[in-house]
Amino acid sequence: MASTAVDGIRHLARIVTIDKTKECNNPANFIHMANPKDTLWWVVAPKTMQEGDKVVYFEIDSLLSSDFPAFAAIDGKKATRIINGKAISGVVLRSQHFRESLSQGLLLPLESFEGLSADASQDEVDAYFDGIVTKHIEDAILAVGEEGLESFPGFIGTTDAERVQNIPASFFETISADDVYATEKIDGTSMTVWRDVETGAIRIANRNYAIKQDALNSSAWKYYRDGYSRYAELFDSLKPGEWVQGELFCNKISPKFKFATGDVADFRAFHASNADVERRFKDAGLWVPILDGVTWDAGNAVTQPDTITSVVAPGETVEGIVWYFKDDKPRRELGNRAHFKVVSNAFLTKKKKRKR
Repeated sequence: MASTAVDGIRHLARIVTIDKTKECNNPANFIHMANPKDTLWWVVAPKTMQEGDKVVYFEIDSLLSSDFPAFAAIDGKKATRIINGKAISGVVLRSQHFRESLSQGLLLPLESFEGLSADASQDEVDAYFDGIVTKHIEDAILAVGEEGLESFPGFIGTTDAERVQNIPASFFETISADDVYATEKIDGTSMTVWRDVETGAIRIANRNYAIKQDALNSSAWKYYRDGYSRYAELFDSLKPGEWVQGELFCNKISPKFKFATGDVADFRAFHASNADVERRFKDAGLWVPILDGVTWDAGNAVTQPDTITSVVAPGETVEGIVWYFKDDKPRRELGNRAHFKVVSNAFLTKKKKRKR
């Protein structure tokens, strides 16, 4: 398998080898759990899929086109995305419980995909599923289409952190509790603010795109404007070429992030262009919370967030943890990043009690 983490690209469809199988917590005659090799993913699959089999794995958050024969019979939440002017409609893969077991993703036999070879490279797999499988974007605030958007600034990296399940499992053996520290993954959406070198203007971007300056007055970007305005003096202190990235969130934490009328926008930073910008946001109390007392535990890495209390939403559990290496050195296994994330399974399956 071409690891998503190692090459830094999120491959929603991959050819994998089943490494292990086990019974569901509530055993069944025709299904069991299967684990793709060198990952922490476990997926409910037919018992016809056994250890050593090569199959196609589709990651959670994938939108699978209902027009494609292999996906036509799959049930689930329906959605549509517009990609380069073309609509893809289908089912969104979610973390789900089957037979009292957590299933994350979908495994289908190679025979379901005519012309796809077991020895296909990841580039060939990507090309095969282009226009058939795409990432679903949940938040309406991120799904307004291309209107009012332009390319993300090339001198700033986007905010994606690799999921712990995609990182080669052998890599965890190299991590000690002294190597990393934990920060809270806040339930919100990404926001990047920078001062343009050429124009001197303050610019704002969402997770994947820059918002055009003449589009910021649109209702679609109201809460980005509100988040900026709340801390305008601090954002305006950015010098040309300086930037800060963080999480835009609201005062009502819910399993499905979405602003509503009356919600108050807030912001916490997690990356900055230099130490001076980082210091200014930390001094203002606007840096993501460090989770004191939380230490790295490889054996319980996937379930650990479900036991930790949120700092930004007291009384609730965290949406997840982002682990940072203290030396801030990029790792190839993390897609050339120095951090990775663990999202709460309870959050993903909407079973967490949240404040309203």
